[in-house]
Amino acid sequence: MTEIRLRQNPYGYFSEIVRRAKWVTSDELDDLLLEALSKGLINEDEQKELMRADLIVRGVREGQIAWLVVEVLGTVDTEDVDRAIRRSQLLARCVSEPVSAVVAGEFCPEEVLRYALRSGVWVLLDGSTFSPQRISRQN
Repeated sequence: MTEIRLRQNPYGYFSEIVRRAKWVTSDELDDLLLEALSKGLINEDEQKELMRADLIVRGVREGQIAWLVVEVLGTVDTEDVDRAIRRSQLLARCVSEPVSAVVAGEFCPEEVLRYALRSGVWVLLDGSTFSPQRISRQN
């Protein structure tokens, strides 16, 4: 259900990360990844990995296009955070604009939240947005 809500209202859920948020359709993603594959930026396994991302969002941040690779779960764990990071790093090889990793869910244990934020991953929990920049400013 969380993934459906995020797809139906990306501009609401992702507004603290990017403006003009729009989810990238499977056709758009497929075209983008086929081009990256043909240029040797990713291999076939990496293409398949990116196609398994729960949601990819494009928007505007600080005046330029920005991408989000979003993993959507009921309960967020460290493996989900690592998967979001890995997939965002792969997408960053395919586009020239910045890419951020995001995990979204209903619940996230405190230690996983801290791990995600320290790792540079945005966290969306039941309408609240947690920024990795806020953590880095506190350290």
